[in-house]
Amino acid sequence: MTALTSDGGIGSAQLVVVSLCTVLMVGLGFIPRPSRATLAWALAFVLAISSVYLTVGAEAAGAETLRRIGLALLLGAPILIWSGLRSWRGARPYIWAVAPVGAVFAITFSLPLGVAEYALAFRLSFAVVAVFCGLTIVELRRIPERRERMLLPLTVASIGFVVFALIGLMSAFFPASATDPLAVARLVNGLGLLGYMICIVVSLLWLAQGTSAGQIREVAGWARFRATASERLVRARDRDERTWALLMLRVDDIADIRDAAGEIGFARIAARFESLVRQMVPADADIGRRSAGTVVALVPRTVPVTREYVRKLLAELSLPPADGSLQVSASVGWSSVETAGYDFSELERAARIGVDIAAAAGGDRWHRDRI
Repeated sequence: MTALTSDGGIGSAQLVVVSLCTVLMVGLGFIPRPSRATLAWALAFVLAISSVYLTVGAEAAGAETLRRIGLALLLGAPILIWSGLRSWRGARPYIWAVAPVGAVFAITFSLPLGVAEYALAFRLSFAVVAVFCGLTIVELRRIPERRERMLLPLTVASIGFVVFALIGLMSAFFPASATDPLAVARLVNGLGLLGYMICIVVSLLWLAQGTSAGQIREVAGWARFRATASERLVRARDRDERTWALLMLRVDDIADIRDAAGEIGFARIAARFESLVRQMVPADADIGRRSAGTVVALVPRTVPVTREYVRKLLAELSLPPADGSLQVSASVGWSSVETAGYDFSELERAARIGVDIAAAAGGDRWHRDRI
């Protein structure tokens, strides 16, 4: 949403909300958990706060060109949010994309355009940014935490952005008779900015920091596992070792289990599942917890041996728990260096595809990539 402030009250509210969200994201998201993902998200909020202060100040001073440049700054925020999500799941981020796109918007908005021409340029720019919001929705479906409810605010905000962009494009075909064709957009988007910023800070802060000290340690542990596994794969490639495999093991029907057992009950089930995985895989395997209920193991074993480990694990899960807790099943995605190469990100991507296929087929099974 864009800070098209035509009302002093809305402008003041934007200053307060965006300032608070920026402090929260930088202070609780980036500083304690510095990474490329949290850096991109912090920059998104820095752009937002710069835009709002510049827009409100320029409007108060009657500097229309400066106000429009401030709007261009804000349109870069969704690009950084999308880039941060890509970095979060280990894909290549495109943080640099915000610079050329923002520059084009700023130059376009600062041109001496008439009211009708500026309205069209704004709607087209808004539609371009909505594409990145659509890509954000796609990324939210690809990260391991995609089933978590705390990501719903960001999902809803992104969908809302796309919907408003489509409405804006359609309204271009029905020109308003009013002197200012963006009068309604200024009010709607001014209010929408407040909701948009609150939604994204809720989801991104949860994703960046977690809700407990245990989750913070979990993410830090995953970073260590990723670094260790990547180093092992580099050595395996140098030695031409082809027996390495990456297993992604995930509890089936996590959302249903959460509803049935509650968060505390699910945490116990996830801990028991992780403990079982550590008991069943080889002692020299590297194990990392990707998220609650999802464990990744790098196993230096041949296909028959790895298959036997997976079978034993699934068979053990099929037995009723001794403590009387809810019985669960799991799906396993299995990728190997022979098919996916020695790059950890590619192995993880292939294993994630495999675990999704296994889960879609009913769960309680594995899926292995093949040449």
